[in-house]
Amino acid sequence: MEYSLNTHTSTAATAQISMGTGGPYKHGATTTLTTGVSFKRGAFRADAQAQVSVSTNYYDNLEFGPVSGGSMGTLSNLSFRWDRWGPGDFGINLTQLAGPDWRNPNSYTAAANPFVKTDISGTDQKWTGKADFRYDLPGWKIPTTVKWGGDVSQGIRDVIRGATQNYTYLGADGRAGTGDERWPLHPNYTYRNLAGGNVNGIFTIDPWAMARDFNAHPERFIAPTPQVLLQNKLTTHWDVKEQIDFLYSQTIFKFSQKLYIAPGVRLEKTRSAGRGPADIGIAGAKEALTGNPRANIPTTTLEFIQAPYGSEAINESDSKVGFEAFAPHLA
Repeated sequence: MEYSLNTHTSTAATAQISMGTGGPYKHGATTTLTTGVSFKRGAFRADAQAQVSVSTNYYDNLEFGPVSGGSMGTLSNLSFRWDRWGPGDFGINLTQLAGPDWRNPNSYTAAANPFVKTDISGTDQKWTGKADFRYDLPGWKIPTTVKWGGDVSQGIRDVIRGATQNYTYLGADGRAGTGDERWPLHPNYTYRNLAGGNVNGIFTIDPWAMARDFNAHPERFIAPTPQVLLQNKLTTHWDVKEQIDFLYSQTIFKFSQKLYIAPGVRLEKTRSAGRGPADIGIAGAKEALTGNPRANIPTTTLEFIQAPYGSEAINESDSKVGFEAFAPHLA
């Protein structure tokens, strides 16, 4: 390998044409309810507030047009020379020295594996309760105000993700390895490097055409197995709760119109908890044995260990987690 700030030669390079994942369509709604009350009698005053906010969000893409990403596979055993005018120049001139032509879409023979759908839904909840009290003592030698109160705030985030589901494209004939299982190319858009150089005019894959083919001919695609879908949900599911409580007390001494001294104290406690794949599996086992996913039972018995795997798994040398055992606990 030869390298400098102006030129660089790669003798074991690879090339890949891809479209980044992401950019799903988001839709949802947020509902916020707020209430409050105030009370005052003489020198005493009390204020209380409560608020609850629930937000639901959905992310998807296939119903609105494109698949969410994918690539044409990787070309290996390539050699390139990279040149530019100086260290600060972003206009790269790329010269291929060896290997299949990376600019030719026919060089990419791997079957397309589009990310067909980004299936994400989530619920965010925010619960808040707050109370403040004060008592004025203007008749003291040093006029004084005493304040105290507290706040309870809880946030819950529950996200169910199907992750990016990789389908295998078989082409128009529905058979693998026949040469037609490639990405359609976009007829109008090509890659451009606005900084200059010759890395321009590179073809791009067409996520909208792939989505149209998927909607019209789903039989041309091999779907992920239930085990893969389950793994995606288990490894990307968020279930997090955090609660913050605090109490405070403050005394305000008014020495003059311009001089106040207000010592105080605040006590805060934070608690948080998350629910991951292990917790979901434990809940499934408890419900299978007792009907209650929160039952207080030993988790080290053979019966408990066997429960999430199905009734016949103990007789199998290669037990597989059953989708039906965990699916009810993903919501």
